[in-house]
Amino acid sequence: MLARLNFINRTDSGHQASILVFQDNANADLPPATVAWTVIRHCGKDCSHPFLYSSDFEIALSDEFGNYSPRQAAPCGSWFAVTACAVGRQLSRRGAADRNRQIVLRNELARGAVNANIYAAGRLLACRNGIAPGQKALFEFKQTLSIGIATQAEEGQIIDVAGIAGPLTELSLSGVASADIVMSGGGAGNTARPYEFNLDNLQKA
Repeated sequence: MLARLNFINRTDSGHQASILVFQDNANADLPPATVAWTVIRHCGKDCSHPFLYSSDFEIALSDEFGNYSPRQAAPCGSWFAVTACAVGRQLSRRGAADRNRQIVLRNELARGAVNANIYAAGRLLACRNGIAPGQKALFEFKQTLSIGIATQAEEGQIIDVAGIAGPLTELSLSGVASADIVMSGGGAGNTARPYEFNLDNLQKA
């Protein structure tokens, strides 16, 4: 699925707010680490910020030394293994996962933990750190994006969802080819309104 999205700021607060867009791992075997997938900054009133969302996911390994493996296509329903090889370790696709919406990675090294990273449209979407030998990481994503106001979120970094300013809005992308994400509300004093996010100009795939 490829969705062409266009954020539009229709608030009364100008460009003061930073906008956080993320997607939770719906099937984490441990409490999920939420990653700031996209952060939109300094988008003024009536200005727009186009971006893409793709469910053609990619996967890569990383470690505590800051090393990353090449990214590989990671379609939903696939499972991967990390194994030792003559030049270190390798990530390889082994076959089908138990569920067709899952992406599974298993650490089959004799020693050494690894981190699993999932990317969407070229940006880090989700991660699971410290996967020990014999352990596995499960990833599963609904066709939704969460959006809200962020104060300190950095794109590609793990965030504390509890620290997000204001409520989050979950937007369904099921069957969506393109859409505007319109943000409204804001202002100051007695006339201030809560921020809202709504889909507009929806085009179905």
